[in-house]
Amino acid sequence: MIALRTLDAEQICAHADEFIRIAADQPGEYWTLNHFLLDLPEKWTLSFAAWDDNSPVAYAILSRKDADRVHLHHFMVTPLHRGKGLGARMIREMKHRTVVAGAKSLTLKADATDRCVRAFYRQYGFEERGVERGYILLATLPPASES
Repeated sequence: MIALRTLDAEQICAHADEFIRIAADQPGEYWTLNHFLLDLPEKWTLSFAAWDDNSPVAYAILSRKDADRVHLHHFMVTPLHRGKGLGARMIREMKHRTVVAGAKSLTLKADATDRCVRAFYRQYGFEERGVERGYILLATLPPASES
């Protein structure tokens, strides 16, 4: 059974290679251990990973951007667990954590040329809110009922 658990720096360090491997098949993937360990506001309260026994199989790195907004910095699911509903489960958890944090929106940036990624997030209620340095800013207001 896959369990969702809040992340901390100790878990990241203990499983660094596994976390990096989760997204290794993605073209242009650039995250290193330093990216995972970067200290951001409320990151260690908001971020979480999906674990299959003692191995991470997906993660969502989130932080507080301002009083009203939680931001998703990086979200990946290992190839073996894609297309099985784990991504949807994790998005529900992100929205739940946004509500619990008292924020009004959950945002992320997507490559402006990647229509598949934008379509993926649109199906979960994200709407395009503008362009920022070549990226589309997507946002959703997570209803309290989704917790």
